[in-house]
Amino acid sequence: MIFFSFEPERMEPNAKPILFIYIFFSIFLIYFTILLYKKWKSKRKKPAQLLFITFLSFTITILGLLVGFIEMFLTGLKLKIYRFSLGFGYFFNCIGNIFLMEFISELFSIPKKFIRKYQVLMIFIAIIVILPWNYYGWPQYAIDLQPIPSIRVYSQLSLFIVSLLVYGRISIVAYHASKLVQDKYLKISFKFISYSHISEIIFYVCMSLDSISFTFFDLPGYSIFVFIAWIFGFFFFIFCYIGYIMPQWLIKIKKFN
Repeated sequence: MIFFSFEPERMEPNAKPILFIYIFFSIFLIYFTILLYKKWKSKRKKPAQLLFITFLSFTITILGLLVGFIEMFLTGLKLKIYRFSLGFGYFFNCIGNIFLMEFISELFSIPKKFIRKYQVLMIFIAIIVILPWNYYGWPQYAIDLQPIPSIRVYSQLSLFIVSLLVYGRISIVAYHASKLVQDKYLKISFKFISYSHISEIIFYVCMSLDSISFTFFDLPGYSIFVFIAWIFGFFFFIFCYIGYIMPQWLIKIKKFN
């Protein structure tokens, strides 16, 4: 039998700025998702639908993390909602990636055979991240009073490896496509799509480094790697906004006319 001992841990003092990061991303992603929903409703095409579902999943991810973090911020302790929000957030992050892969395969005509195997891996990771053992650090679980190490660092590394293999290729394909097309707006769009997925890979690199730091070196969570990760998370969403939406303010800039 597995016994779970959830002894509340105190919030790290350096974690407080994360609350404002989550609030900012929540507002931005809600706005972005609404734009994508309107685009899908106007076009009624499968790629637009896939992109909407992708960013709806990312929005649910950040809202879930925000709710958990608010509990920790108000109580100063990592309680049940906070712990649940971690697995919940990463689960929907994986779901978003599954739909993003499908969208990219439609956009760049990448063989379904290549995409499907990584979607299956992402489904497996989505299941792993909601297991109790995925709680970060070294939780006080026991089987006959023997500690069980957390698997979060391994699930985090799995996300990085899959994103590197998939989005690394997509980034290269998008960049090469920008060199081949004649339409100047498509050139801009494909370049920013390429940049967005490079940013996404760096996001997962930094999150993995944070997990490694507190798992194997007993350092406090919310290290500098988390803040660097969210900087690149910001770049990912902004580059996606430019690449996938091509906003009117960008089109109106004389440099691109």
